[in-house]
Amino acid sequence: MGNPNLDDWSHATEGRASIAERDRILAAIELELARAYKLHGCPRWGRHEAFAIILEEMEEVKRAVFDDEPIAALRKELIQVAAMCVRYLETEPRFRDVEQPTRPTNKEMYGCLREDCAWHG
Repeated sequence: MGNPNLDDWSHATEGRASIAERDRILAAIELELARAYKLHGCPRWGRHEAFAIILEEMEEVKRAVFDDEPIAALRKELIQVAAMCVRYLETEPRFRDVEQPTRPTNKEMYGCLREDCAWHG
């Protein structure tokens, strides 16, 4: 995989991307992710923080779409969204160790003794 050029995507074909094209896209995401880590470090995010960051990136996608920016600008914004999604997925969430409530059993919720009950499953 060479250095992906986000401004030159003219080789992409209609429909599904080739394996080589997918490799270029994934390489671009990795480069953006490395750039983000270099700029901001890698502190753990909570869910709300991750949502806010990804939403902010999506706002930039929205702007690129509604301002009818060139496709290269839109692709750049989409790469940034993907990188922030990967960034959240590959670092431990800040509140991971907080105990999550368990789902009540059917018996606790409905008095149903059948765990495979179609109405209460």
